[in-house]
Amino acid sequence: MSWKPEVIADNSGKWNSNGLRFATKAEAELYVRDLAGRWTSVREWRVVECDDTVTHVWAHKSITVARIMQACERQRMTLDNPGLCIACGNEQEGCEPDARKYECEACGEKSVYGAEELLLRVLP
Repeated sequence: MSWKPEVIADNSGKWNSNGLRFATKAEAELYVRDLAGRWTSVREWRVVECDDTVTHVWAHKSITVARIMQACERQRMTLDNPGLCIACGNEQEGCEPDARKYECEACGEKSVYGAEELLLRVLP
């Protein structure tokens, strides 16, 4: 199961999608909102559940591999338990390494993932 973003970008009223498929509805919504902000022709957007394989990870632009690696290292070397919100980029304490879809203290989205879980998601 995955989520695909779709847009209507012309007068046809037809929903169109690219090949990107996301593991969560929140990721697909973040992607398509960003897309709609960049494409002036988007009239409507939605995300649809589908049976396709997950092909893409979407995260806030501040979440880089280097930042995830630093959080993983802190988790191993200290008592820190960091998680990162893929919606807003907030770092949140008290997350297990494999945390998924925790509620973010900053934005309220269920988009906080443990550092090691994020690392597994972004590495090929």
